[in-house]
Amino acid sequence: MEISLLRIKEVQARTGLPPSSLYGLIQAGQFPAPVAITARTVGWRSDEVTAWIEARPRVDRGLARANFSKRGEQEAKQP
Repeated sequence: MEISLLRIKEVQARTGLPPSSLYGLIQAGQFPAPVAITARTVGWRSDEVTAWIEARPRVDRGLARANFSKRGEQEAKQP
């Protein structure tokens, strides 16, 4: 596997998370820290980002659909 450095936009696209969430996870030690590319530029190792994504638990699609449906029903009942 070829390792590359990903810029923040690429990390956002791969994870679906905004920068504020990514940096919060980094501070909490729950997401890989960036590495320095230059004095003012950072990037993330693609292998570390991929490993983080692969470590996320899968959601049971049936359960996710049921929870989404229940939420919609609850919102519809509210005046």
